[in-house]
Amino acid sequence: MVFKLSRFGRNAADILSTLQRMQDHGVNLICVEYGIDSSKDSGKLVISVLAAVSEIERENILNQTMAGRREKARQGKWNGGQAPYGYVIEHGELKVVPEAAKHVKMIYQMP
Repeated sequence: MVFKLSRFGRNAADILSTLQRMQDHGVNLICVEYGIDSSKDSGKLVISVLAAVSEIERENILNQTMAGRREKARQGKWNGGQAPYGYVIEHGELKVVPEAAKHVKMIYQMP
């Protein structure tokens, strides 16, 4: 039992092959969000269609996220995560911490 089909698998092929393996062992899938039961023929059809739609939606989200990250990088802004040592994040940009910069320079000058 899953709430959303997209939580069951990453792509249509994974979802359908896993579902087949489950059914080979007498286990069916129930998707709460849409009220789908794979033990019924109509449920299998709906799962197939929704799996394909979920895969396309996932790819679209990935493309939009990557485009946003590329644009942020193009603008010279920080793309997320913890700031590296010697920097702080201010208004989405990395700013040098002068005291820490001394340490970083010293490390790079070491043999």
